[in-house]
Amino acid sequence: MISMNLKSMRKLHRLTQEEVAEKIGVSRQAVAKWENGETVPDIQNCLALAELYDVVLDDLVKNSDQHVKIGIRPKGKHMFGMVKVGDRGQIVIPKKARDIFDIRSGDRLVVLGDEAQGIAIFKLWSAIEKLKGDITIILTTHYMEEAEALSDRIGVMSKGKLRAVGTTAELTAKTSTGSLKDAFVSLATLEEAVG
Repeated sequence: MISMNLKSMRKLHRLTQEEVAEKIGVSRQAVAKWENGETVPDIQNCLALAELYDVVLDDLVKNSDQHVKIGIRPKGKHMFGMVKVGDRGQIVIPKKARDIFDIRSGDRLVVLGDEAQGIAIFKLWSAIEKLKGDITIILTTHYMEEAEALSDRIGVMSKGKLRAVGTTAELTAKTSTGSLKDAFVSLATLEEAVG
């Protein structure tokens, strides 16, 4: 198992046995013996090899023949299995994926597509939090907790008119309320729009 993985990872990274040996501080003969299955690298060398190939140690050691076509996953990358698309386009995200990425019922996900690369799905909040500060994002939402968590400034619109703009603290202070939801209700009932 490990011998095949070592050989395939070396070839994938376009390295010679000599280059691998030099990078981890062993002889070329040691690398050749590991790849031929004559000997097995000790734990320190396994760690060095996993680091060199940027893979999870467990996968380097345990990845079996049946998974070789998929390949050993890089650190932080996951293969959760296959999902079937339902009649109306719905998919069920595997439980392990939901657990690792903290996806819960009601979460909003962004689905992006690239005709050459495929489809990517990610949590809306995570994407916006990573972009904050680098670009201006205009987000429309009816969820107050989403607006409060993701926004530096919030604009309250009602009946097609902008009623107020400010931070959560500014809007709650302006309306003498204790929450963004209460501030929104108060501001949405105003007759005048912000000038």
